[in-house]
Amino acid sequence: MIQKRKKFNTLLILAASLTLLFVLSGCGAGDGSIADYTGDGSTNPNALTNAKLAWDAPTTNEDGTPLTDLAGYKLYYGPSSGSYTGSIDVEDTTSVEIATIIDVIYEALPTTDTICFAVTAYDTLGNESDYSNEVCEDI
Repeated sequence: MIQKRKKFNTLLILAASLTLLFVLSGCGAGDGSIADYTGDGSTNPNALTNAKLAWDAPTTNEDGTPLTDLAGYKLYYGPSSGSYTGSIDVEDTTSVEIATIIDVIYEALPTTDTICFAVTAYDTLGNESDYSNEVCEDI
């Protein structure tokens, strides 16, 4: 039990130091692509057309041993700082193209002008870390 707790505490420390990078490269023109989809059949003329979240993944435990049981990440999102209304499971990767999940986000946050993101890491036992640093962006 002590070994599991120590490993999870290490995962918490490492995941808390994840750094998010949020890059926007313009607003959509309403061409009906997935990035413009609102979830109700209409399109959002101010939709993100090219955005990516990336983070530095933990690779070692606090004691320097390899981190071998990292299973994935959860990308949390919401309309304001610290107010996350949804999450998306991102299995064992260190970035995600927002265009691939933007329809889910617009369905959950159809009237927001701001979106905030944070990431947690989880291990093979399902233990989840604290939130990473947060990134908020006007959309």
